[in-house]
Amino acid sequence: MEFGKTFKQIRKSKRMTLKEAAGDSLSYAQVSRFENEQSMVTVDVLYEMLSNINTTPQEYYFLMGADPEKELKDFFYRIIALNGQFDETAALEAEKEKLLKRNPGPDDWERYMVYFIDSIYKIREEEPLAETFFVRDYLMEVENWGERELRIYAMFGFILPVDTTYFLMKTAVKRSQLYQGIPQDMKLLHTILTNNFSTFIYHDRLDYAAETLTIFEENISQ
Repeated sequence: MEFGKTFKQIRKSKRMTLKEAAGDSLSYAQVSRFENEQSMVTVDVLYEMLSNINTTPQEYYFLMGADPEKELKDFFYRIIALNGQFDETAALEAEKEKLLKRNPGPDDWERYMVYFIDSIYKIREEEPLAETFFVRDYLMEVENWGERELRIYAMFGFILPVDTTYFLMKTAVKRSQLYQGIPQDMKLLHTILTNNFSTFIYHDRLDYAAETLTIFEENISQ
């Protein structure tokens, strides 16, 4: 497997330099040799390098053809499918219970999925969800989106303020272009755009909806 070449592809796609990838504890030469498949690095060093370029290990392995997070992604799509089916309270609670049994940490995928389910209940009650503001600020501040940010955006796009969802949509589409050769991530882009289209129609932003439809046709209906 081409560990170094995959890392280089991600780094260049995010327009990040060897210096940024190396951080404070590695040398440029170490990163360069790794990218050119001239040497290997330990798992700890690899994860440090990935962190330096804002890339999760899951994203990295996904782009190499592995999919260690398949079960979590299945959770993601089941929860997305329940969106809007407000009579399916029992199903939502069952999904939430499965996630909580994993004892997720504050930055784990499962935790964001729990936030997503909770946000559905808050919408019913027309109450603000504090985590929504955290997610909004996080997505606005991160410069180099990876798969992690795409999935968070896909989950929360319909909950964020409509202008924020529109503003972030172009970033999501641009970042997803790195993954368009991978069927699973094309499904993710499809989810993002179809959810956004429904959101914009609901908020009577027909201009945003029309632009979303155009983006959909350009990126998916090929």
